[in-house]
Amino acid sequence: MEGEEEIRVRMPRKGELLGVIDSIVGGSRMRVRCQDGKLRMCRIPGRFRKSLWVRDGDAVLVQPWEIQGDTNGD
Repeated sequence: MEGEEEIRVRMPRKGELLGVIDSIVGGSRMRVRCQDGKLRMCRIPGRFRKSLWVRDGDAVLVQPWEIQGDTNGD
C-alpha cells in the first residue's frame, strides 16, 4: 500500500516481557507497565544509552532482573 511504512520489531525471547513506558524518571530510567500487569522500574543498558530514544507510550522489551525481578528490569 502506498504511504504506509513497514516496521520490523523483535519478538520477546525467553525471559523477556513486552511493556509500555508509563513515565520517564531520568538518568536512563523509566517506569514500565509490563504484560504481566506489574509496574517495573527499568533502565536502558549502557550499550543502548546513546543510540536509543524512547518516549512515554512506546512499546519496549523488558528483561526482569534475577533479584527483585518483580520490581526492576532492563
